[in-house]
Amino acid sequence: FQLKESMIGLASQSAHLFLSLEQSGWSMSLSDDRRSLDFSLETDDQRLSRVDLKLIKEDDATVISQVVIPSYPGVPRPIRIDGFYSVVFGSEEEPILMCSKTNWWIQESANVYRMEIRLYFDDDSSPHSLTPIVSSSLDVGSTRIGVSKELLGIQSNYFCNLFYGDFAEKKKDKYELKKVDEKACLNFIKSIHERTWAYSSVDDAMIALELADGFEMTLINNRMLPYLKTCSISKEGVRELLVLVGRSPINKEFARLIVDACRSTSECVSLVNECSSDLPMATSLLVLSEAHRKAIEERDESEIAIQNSLRDRERKAPVTLRCLEEDGTMMRKKILCLYWLRKEHDLGYPQPIVEEGFHWPDLWEHVPSGFNTVRIEGHDYTRDVYQDPLLLCYPDADSIVQADAYRS
Repeated sequence: FQLKESMIGLASQSAHLFLSLEQSGWSMSLSDDRRSLDFSLETDDQRLSRVDLKLIKEDDATVISQVVIPSYPGVPRPIRIDGFYSVVFGSEEEPILMCSKTNWWIQESANVYRMEIRLYFDDDSSPHSLTPIVSSSLDVGSTRIGVSKELLGIQSNYFCNLFYGDFAEKKKDKYELKKVDEKACLNFIKSIHERTWAYSSVDDAMIALELADGFEMTLINNRMLPYLKTCSISKEGVRELLVLVGRSPINKEFARLIVDACRSTSECVSLVNECSSDLPMATSLLVLSEAHRKAIEERDESEIAIQNSLRDRERKAPVTLRCLEEDGTMMRKKILCLYWLRKEHDLGYPQPIVEEGFHWPDLWEHVPSGFNTVRIEGHDYTRDVYQDPLLLCYPDADSIVQADAYRS
């Protein structure tokens, strides 16, 4: 099979998807993360007013259609298409981009889909060829909103049964959600339609994960992963996160997020043991495996720091710097090799008094702004108070000085 120049192909072991735009003067390209389509126009005499997407199976049956209206009339913007991937590809599959200059062989067992893309302009009087994305209404508490039954149904068994099950609601075309937080649920459904997975706080993200769990929309978990990586999650939040996402299969990246959110690998192991009754065995084993992997990485990093220090004991000292929030959550951890100083005091004794320690000002260069107190061996040192450049400490040859930075 040879791809046409106007087509984009995506392939996995189980399926192939071909994107087709047959309109002169326009070209399209796929983003680097393969989530969005970009459109470009050779001339400026047309203003884009609508983009229609239609997913079609090999037997020419339409699976789902969607209409996208640009936020600003006439201004093309990236169009998210990864919402269709859950229908075409397996949940664990990452499709690859097919090169148009290479011949491809389509497996007989693979499902073949094509996506027809049609652009409309301000002066285009052609009739709408697709069903609008708002295909029904849903009562959430006291509020009625327009929703896409297709979009919600393909991502959730709950909504699939609600919209397409043999219930009275289907005959009346009246659907409602009861016993839910109205505001949180409205925001959640809005984020699914707009495909935005960033929230104003960790608490809002946790509420969204609870709703995803209740509506059986486990695909949402991985889509929220990039946002969760940017958050500082409390110890209680880590436990809640593990239980919420751990009930369904998770990938290594999510498991590592759980591990990194814990203050230590031992804390992570204890957490998994505490939650084991609420987790599938596969989830527990994956998180424990990532915790073990991190412990090996940290041990290797520590050993390298010690070896570097011992190699030149007169000049370097190994120091572990941890930046902690008020609730004890570790925001950052770094192993440093700071200059080691030796100071002699001639007080008239037969032998001079010798003091050793690392160069104190060097440590503050690695402490983030806002963290103004450092605790070492039970003693607190502040940034704005003058300190002797030599901070005395006497670490063993096989240990690292522990320095904890706090905001207060």
